[in-house]
Amino acid sequence: EFDDTIVKMFDHLSIPEKCFGGTQISTQRSKSGRPITRRIPRAANAYMLFYERVYREPTQQVTQMEPVSPTRRKCNNPEDPPLPPDSPKPADDSSVPPLPSELENIPPVDAGSSKKNDNDMVADTVDQLQEEPSNLKPNMTPQKSQQSLGRKRTTQTDPADSKQPASGVMPPKIYEQVFNSNNTILKNRYLFDDDFEHYIANLVRTRSGQEKEYMDLVHPSKCPEILLNIKLISRYIIEVLTRKKNNEDLPKWGQHLTSLFQNNIPGCLWFLERMSDDPLTLRMLLLECHVPMTRRVVCKLLTSCFTILAPYERPVYNDTIELPTDSKSPSGQKNVRMIHKSVILRIIHHMQMFLQDDHVSRCWRNLEQFFRLLHNFAKLGKDERDFLTRTATIWRLVDFHMGNDSPYAQQRRWDMGDEYSEPQFRDMWGLLSLLSRICKTGSKTVPPTQVDQPREIHQDVRALMLDAKFLQKMMGNTQNVRATIDLVKHWIWENELSNQWFHQIFQKCVNDTNYDAVEPLYALLDEILNLKDSMQRERVAMYLNSRDGLIDKAFRYRFQYPLFTYGCIKKLMELARDSSTAAGQYLQDNKVQLRWVCRWLETHIEHSAQNQGEYDSPAKDVNAIERQRSKVHTLQEWQTWLCMEEDDEILYARQEEPVINTFDDDEDDEKLDHFPTNDMNDINPEDIQ
Repeated sequence: EFDDTIVKMFDHLSIPEKCFGGTQISTQRSKSGRPITRRIPRAANAYMLFYERVYREPTQQVTQMEPVSPTRRKCNNPEDPPLPPDSPKPADDSSVPPLPSELENIPPVDAGSSKKNDNDMVADTVDQLQEEPSNLKPNMTPQKSQQSLGRKRTTQTDPADSKQPASGVMPPKIYEQVFNSNNTILKNRYLFDDDFEHYIANLVRTRSGQEKEYMDLVHPSKCPEILLNIKLISRYIIEVLTRKKNNEDLPKWGQHLTSLFQNNIPGCLWFLERMSDDPLTLRMLLLECHVPMTRRVVCKLLTSCFTILAPYERPVYNDTIELPTDSKSPSGQKNVRMIHKSVILRIIHHMQMFLQDDHVSRCWRNLEQFFRLLHNFAKLGKDERDFLTRTATIWRLVDFHMGNDSPYAQQRRWDMGDEYSEPQFRDMWGLLSLLSRICKTGSKTVPPTQVDQPREIHQDVRALMLDAKFLQKMMGNTQNVRATIDLVKHWIWENELSNQWFHQIFQKCVNDTNYDAVEPLYALLDEILNLKDSMQRERVAMYLNSRDGLIDKAFRYRFQYPLFTYGCIKKLMELARDSSTAAGQYLQDNKVQLRWVCRWLETHIEHSAQNQGEYDSPAKDVNAIERQRSKVHTLQEWQTWLCMEEDDEILYARQEEPVINTFDDDEDDEKLDHFPTNDMNDINPEDIQ
């Protein structure tokens, strides 16, 4: 045992603990300062090789002595005197090439033991080494310290003077573990060779010629050849290719297996049963794997199996079966556990349980295919969506996404996302939007966005889904704006309380968003204003001209946040262009309240031109000119819309392109601070029926 300063005897009793892994207790402190104790894998562990240099003594006396470690010994002739440990090789042996390093560690085996298995060979070898003649003993000459090594070396003393023996037999348990581990590594290494992949490909190609003979593929006995191909390719993909470093051919293998699934129901059933029986592998392939291509292939395979088997398994979605367990009840009877009879629902159940594990939050970079598989399952049909709603999937998804902000968070959760990237929640938003449009909203009529038959949900699920923090995150997402639009339109249809609640959250999201990142919110605003129900006019007035509405917000902050005000003015002009819509008609009727826009735009353009500066690149000059032209064009549109009567000279003059000097819009770096908004405590989401 050695470090940078000293070399000392190694305690052979601590070899299993220090060299063969295991777990250790680690105590860390959370962000709140609370100590957290957990068991983690031992980081400092390794397999080590211990060896001793031995030589043959000249005496012919046979004495009894302790057996030594089972290592290869290099001996001279019995007549030769013993060689010093550090003596050079004799000249006679210079022409003999040394044994390869792989053969140095192979113990000698008798010729008659070739039919024995590996365990018998190991046992015989250990026994043979324990019966070595007594004239072999380790070199116990004192070792002098060497200054060139830069460390101190302790001098070995006579074994008789030390309490710890200097040599001994390697424990059989350790020897067997090392031998079996090396043997397993040697065998597994050949599985990842290209030659083995070519062999599997040739084998599958040979057997695939018989596929056309089997057209009726309902029962396994009628399609044995294709079923064998499916089993072989499935195991090769899951057990080898997904773990292979260079797996560029994995999509081709996955595509071929998907084509086999299309015509073989027993093969799909077998594949899903293997995946459902091993949830650790399922979690590794969908969440822990850091290779996006591998996760995509596995997701496509599972989706194809879901699509093929769903029509056959829907009649048993509500059925369960009993499986015995190893544990027993106090009365002595074996305990049983209930599982779904449908193999598809078993996999979905495993994925739902993954959401409750904090380890999933640590894999936030790999969540795309996980939620895509759940979303694909929900899109299969009504029965699949009913199962997800019945098992509180909405509650699980919202609780998972809120993280530490969830009211059900009992301990500190892992924060998802960083300053460089964010989790891929596109399919999660789509799944939430799809499931939420099954729920009853308390509206007078059925919303046009309703999916399936309206279904009552638990009050806790409703309160969590309408939580202000969650809805702010959903409205602010840019990955799936369509899902946000469908969810909001579903809940505000013919519901006064929902309209007020979502209006307050929308205005707060606009206030908290940078002026150059509000396009998704404006897209949501267009859909809200165009929703044609009995409350459309009240809704348009609420979003445009109420307290903290778009007009009020633009007028109130026109001097403090000019770039934000300019964005609001452009959006109002876009709504005012079409007078046939409810928003356009409302702006036409309230044109007097927008007279200040033209004067403000003239001042804003003049202020931008006065603060012009020199740019260090022609590209910035071009961008500045384009921004100035856009502002002038917006001013002309407002003047035309407000006046509505222009003579020919003014119209002809506005058709010419204005000559504008190069300027520096020093407001480009402006960022919008948080605006004060109305108190949102006056509406309780639990009151929305």
